[in-house]
Amino acid sequence: MSVQSRITSALADLDDFLAQGLPTENAIRSAAFANEVSELALHARASRDMPLEERRRLVISRANAAHQAAKLAAEEARLQNQKGYYRWLPSGKKIWIEPSQSKFDF
Repeated sequence: MSVQSRITSALADLDDFLAQGLPTENAIRSAAFANEVSELALHARASRDMPLEERRRLVISRANAAHQAAKLAAEEARLQNQKGYYRWLPSGKKIWIEPSQSKFDF
């Protein structure tokens, strides 16, 4: 595996560790060890585009958004398996949806 591909894998692992809530230095150390790159090289590459604290905030923000989207999708799927469910309209109104009413024949 080339050095560039190991650095790329280490950056992906770094983002995963940051999303899990590890402190920045621990995340760099773990990602560097797992991908057999030096901590200094990984630190330099990770902070090339943006400061590490900004990278940390961005990764955590993306992880929170993905988690929220997954929760909403799971709730929507759970509700659609019932005989009917409530749905919030963009106007703020709550309506009851019957699955038998949502099938159309054209």
